Amino acid sequence: MLVTFIVMILCIINSISIVILFSLFTGKQKQIIFDRDTKIVSCDGIKLISLREGSANFRFIEYIFENKNKEISLSELENSILFGNELNLSKVISNTNLPKDIIKKAFNVKGNVLIFNDKI
Repeated sequence: MLVTFIVMILCIINSISIVILFSLFTGKQKQIIFDRDTKIVSCDGIKLISLREGSANFRFIEYIFENKNKEISLSELENSILFGNELNLSKVISNTNLPKDIIKKAFNVKGNVLIFNDKI
């Protein structure tokens, strides 16, 4: 009787562990979306920021979404977005006013190269 009880407890613990592991590995990835028409950046339907068309932030966001998951050099950004003005990559990203946790997950900066990933 005691052995049966112990085996049942171990089976329950094992089942719970499997469910927890499955939920950890199937966690839904969030996606950041830029709607050019409304000028809004959102994540899973939650508005993060709104932009003014033509602003430096608007041009930056538009450019990184057009080039997501690609290496974007600092000089490429300076020439395409800021029309030759020198910039600090970290400051440009910070100036978007995106939440810090989104910035940490979506932006990968190595030296003078930026890679933006819209799936976080």
